[in-house]
Order: sequence, then structure tokens, then C-alpha cells
Amino acid sequence: MSPIDDELRTAFSSRTDGVGLSPDFFSGVERRAKRLRRQRVAATVAGSALAVSALGLGGPLVASSLTRDSGPPSMAAPQETAAPQERYDLHAGHLWPFRGSDSAREAMQEATTVQWAATQGADPADVELVPLWAEVFEPSGVATLVFLARDGEGPWHWAVASSSEAGPEVLRDELLGERTFGLGIALPGDEVSRLLVLSAPGTTPGYVHGDGDGVDGEDGLLLAPREGDTSRDAFRVVAPGGTVLVEQRAPEPPAGASSPEGEGPGTGEVPGDVVAPPTNAVLWPTAGAASPDLVEQALTAFATDTEVTREMVGGHLLYGLEEDGRSVLVLSAWQAGGDARTYAWTVDARGRTASVLTGPTSPGPAALAVLLPSDATGEAADRLVVVPEPRTGQVLYSQDGTSEPRPVRSQGTGAAVYLERPPGTTGDRLLVLDGNGDPDRPVYRGTVDELLAATA
Repeated sequence: MSPIDDELRTAFSSRTDGVGLSPDFFSGVERRAKRLRRQRVAATVAGSALAVSALGLGGPLVASSLTRDSGPPSMAAPQETAAPQERYDLHAGHLWPFRGSDSAREAMQEATTVQWAATQGADPADVELVPLWAEVFEPSGVATLVFLARDGEGPWHWAVASSSEAGPEVLRDELLGERTFGLGIALPGDEVSRLLVLSAPGTTPGYVHGDGDGVDGEDGLLLAPREGDTSRDAFRVVAPGGTVLVEQRAPEPPAGASSPEGEGPGTGEVPGDVVAPPTNAVLWPTAGAASPDLVEQALTAFATDTEVTREMVGGHLLYGLEEDGRSVLVLSAWQAGGDARTYAWTVDARGRTASVLTGPTSPGPAALAVLLPSDATGEAADRLVVVPEPRTGQVLYSQDGTSEPRPVRSQGTGAAVYLERPPGTTGDRLLVLDGNGDPDRPVYRGTVDELLAATA
């Protein structure tokens, strides 16, 4: 029996049938019952432990995935005082305020709304976009906008867009997690890349370098340079009472972010690779992100699949995604003296891997396509991964091959398309528009099988 039932029983038992009830009798019972309910909820919250889970590298953070044994040294030991997390997570009822340059936000917001709508196959008039942070990086003049967006009443996404000569380019686009306490974003810099951490006002975001050095931001904002070996860098968000709301490895810099010349880690190459790319290598800027360790594992697997040693292969990361414990990498990889081939490599949360190797890449492809078969991934359907050339436009798909291709609503980070393709499917078609969205001038129009053949 609940405390509310006990309260009601006690109240009614204290009265006999012959005694009249005062006008405020029931309201008094209700007030006492509500007080008991509040006390019970408070006791439950105080006795709850923090949930521990993480969505993915560099993505929205929901709790710690590092241990004191395996992760980088901490900046400071967290205090034991608990803080109510509900005040600090990012969700539809609690949108963080905008921080950063108002002029950069005004310059980017309208065009970014149109571009994000295009990646989702949505009408810009139906898109709600909420800016979170913006800047103009003076050395390059490139503007960056971090924002939330949704199509009508659809789910919220968090995304990052950067300015270019062709207009805003959506560099990252992820669904917003249920309990997101921090957003970690790798940004290009002048001589070194930078780490941006956004969290709720009042919290303290921190950056921990792999060598133990650390730096704190303030009031929910941290922007710090990254130097040296960044493979063990981490960042965290600490509540005012000292409770660590989340701690996770920092995202890797985007392509070319480490230096003006685009050399070193972050270019899609694995540090130390000396095998020069052949003439048919696809060297597009890296879309998405993957840690150097994962790229190294993928190239080691490529060496095994092609029966050579690791020192005899080189590669360039075209697309990387780390999400829900699973990673997908698409590379242009090659042996010394050989042609470049498109190589897809995946690993799930249990460490099980699968790979797909195509033949030599055709010159000047407008898009690459790789089919991950269901028997290799353990999924119910084959997974078609389409990586368009950067700065192209929307991707449209027709599964039956007879109807007109329709926009693919979910396009990953805005740079790759994932489609479920039942085994044995033939005749399905793809349409990849140019950067202006002109349907009369697509960069690719044809069947999926033709694109797979062109990739091979």
C-alpha cells in the first residue's frame, strides 16, 4: 500500500460518519498526500546512481566511457556532491542559449537552414534551426555554425556547418541523444587543430591531453588548441557540485585541420605512411571522423586481405562513422606500385569485423558505393553505403527501379548515405544532384549496380 493510501485511510478513519467534514478537509488531505509524494521522489533521486554509457566518438555525450586505468589522467578529482542532471542535459524542453559571434550566426543561419533541409529531403519552410555557437576563424575567414535542427515535429539533430565558396557545407549531422550533457567538436586551426566543447551554462567543460595536461573552460564553453599526439585526448563536463556528468575521448580533427597545408594527423592518412598514392587514388577531404587507431586497424586488415605486409600499403580515409559501439570506414587504399581500390571495413561493439574490397577505382568518380552484405555484418539486410564527392548535393533513391527516385531523408553526417537493400535487389536507382540541386544536371544518374561496377 502506498503512502498516499495510508494517508487517506488515516484521515478518513479519524472521522466518524456522524461528524460533518469541514470545507477544506479534502484539500488538506490532498496537500499532505502531495507532500509525501515529493518526499518519496526526492529520496528516489538521491539514491540513484549515474547511468554510464556513450553514443560515439565525438558525438553527443551521455556519460563516461573512460576508466581511470585506461583513460588519460584526470584534471581534478570530482567531489562527491551530487547535482541534479536534469538541469544540464540538452533536449527539446531545455535548449542551451547561443554562444559565440552574432555576426557569424546571422551570416550562416538562413543558408544553413536551406542546406540542412536539402540533406534531409525537407522543405526549408518546415525546418526549425536553433544556433548554439558560431565563429569566423580569422586566419582563413571560414565561418562555422553549431546548431540544432528538426524537420517539422521530427526528432532533433545536432549538426556542424562550415562556410565555403559554394555555400554552407554540413560537416556533421547526428540525432540528438536522450541525455546529452556535452557536444565535442574538432575544428580546424592555424598551426594546430582546436577542440570545442559546449555544455549547459553553469557547468565546466574540460580538456585533458593524453600527457596529463588539462585546461578548463567556463560557463559551458571551452575552445582550446590541440598539440602533439591527440590520440588519447579526452574531454569532460563537470556540474557545479563537482559531479562529472560525462567524460569521453575527444573527436579527431577533420581533414586538413592540423595545419594550413593539410599535413599530419587529420588528413585521412595514417601518421607514418610512406607509400605514395597511385594516380587513381581518391583523395577527397575526409567526411565524418574516425580515430587514427581505427584507420590503422582498417589498413592492417586491407594488407591482410591483399596478402601483403602492413608496410606495403597506404590509404586515405574517405568516410568514417563511429556510432552506438559500431564503426564504419570507407577508404581509398593501395599497395606499393598498385592501383587504388575502395575498401570498406566495419567493427561492431563486440569487436567483430567485416570488410569489402572492390577492384581498381575508375578515374574521376562522382560517387563511391560499397555494399556490405548481410552475411558479413550480421544484419537482416545488406547495407548500401554511398559516399558522394564533397560539395555535391542531395542523394535520391528508387528501390523498385520504376518510380522516380525520392530524397533520402537520413544522410548520416551529410556526406554519406546508408540504405537497407534486401539481398537480391536489382534495378534500384540512384540520383546524386550537383551542389546547386539542379535535377537536370546530376553528377550521377543510374542504377546502384552500375555505380557499384564503376567503383570497382
